[in-house]
Amino acid sequence: MPQSTSAMNTVESVVEISIDGTTWSNISGSTNKVEPGPQTADSGMAATFEGRYKIVRSGKYNPVDLSVTILYTETSSEAYAILHGQFLLVNSPLWLRYTPGGYNGDFRYYTGDSNGNKAAGRIVEFPFVSADAGDGGPSMVVFKLQTTRLVREAALPSPSASVSPSASASA
Repeated sequence: MPQSTSAMNTVESVVEISIDGTTWSNISGSTNKVEPGPQTADSGMAATFEGRYKIVRSGKYNPVDLSVTILYTETSSEAYAILHGQFLLVNSPLWLRYTPGGYNGDFRYYTGDSNGNKAAGRIVEFPFVSADAGDGGPSMVVFKLQTTRLVREAALPSPSASVSPSASASA
């Protein structure tokens, strides 16, 4: 196989959240990183008297854990304030989608149910900001979201798309 010429970086990713599954808020300007864990399955094995290898079978899929790093801000329309409000709700529902290739990316990933429909994940870990007199950089926090699965879809222009000076809209 020849070497790829289509490698990409994800520094212009678009990250959006929704508190109702319909209205999306672009939090890219206060988000630093989205790190999904792998989707794993339960598995088991058994040995028999015959053969040298165990018999292995897999079962149900486990939820996907996402770690999302955001800036700590006190602005009501930015990520931390929105997420704090959702964390306080029963079951802490949150829809999340991200487009690694940014506004020109071909694919988007979203929190989904077992049928592949958009569905709320659950905020399972919410950070409170620390204070550090020796650090002059922005305060960052990591929240954790758990979802049944991540689903990949073709990226269409987002209704929350607000092109930044460093990004360009798709033609």
